[in-house]
Amino acid sequence: SNSSKESSSSLANKLRRMGLHVESKGVYTALEVAKRYVQEKELHPRLFLQRQAKQWFEEGMELQHVDANAVVLGLDEEMLSYPSINQAFRILQRNPEAELIATSRSKYLKVEDGGLDVGLGAYVAALEFSTGKTAHVVGKPEASFFEQGMKMLGTLAEETVVVGDDVHDDVNAGQHLGLCGLLVKTGKYRPGDEINAATPPDATVQDFAAAVDWILEDR
Repeated sequence: SNSSKESSSSLANKLRRMGLHVESKGVYTALEVAKRYVQEKELHPRLFLQRQAKQWFEEGMELQHVDANAVVLGLDEEMLSYPSINQAFRILQRNPEAELIATSRSKYLKVEDGGLDVGLGAYVAALEFSTGKTAHVVGKPEASFFEQGMKMLGTLAEETVVVGDDVHDDVNAGQHLGLCGLLVKTGKYRPGDEINAATPPDATVQDFAAAVDWILEDR
């Protein structure tokens, strides 16, 4: 998941409350990839994350916000304002070695009223433009995100199916690596997505249940 609002355990708990039998080890989020990257490189980032996600990210870490040498950018409707983006810009501009780390490049996302809101990618692009830096994106549609997921599952590309509502970041990104890509007509899907895609999905189905049926019947 590209979720930057909760950890794998939190997301797994949510899925279990919905009646799905899911273990935390079977859930893989961009937020966790970002934290692992920060720990491996021993960075001291300023976190632009939702409050709960920020609390989880800080667990077991000693972050020196005064001398931040990185910015971690996740989707947070309240945090992503001009003052916060400008604060991120100043950190990146002040230190030539500072890294911009983003959980995704999503163009848009579906919200509760059924419409679409601007995604994190617009904010990432703004910071890249103003700083001249290239963001290190840890989530979809980056190839490394899918490759790490397959490594966790122990599967090869030809044995793996990606099911998503985003024809670009989910389906086409997976297909580019040799995965089978199924587009579901839920979430951020809009009529015509499958026609306008760079590569047609292997199948377009009504919902996740239909995707499961397709996999069982055709794979």
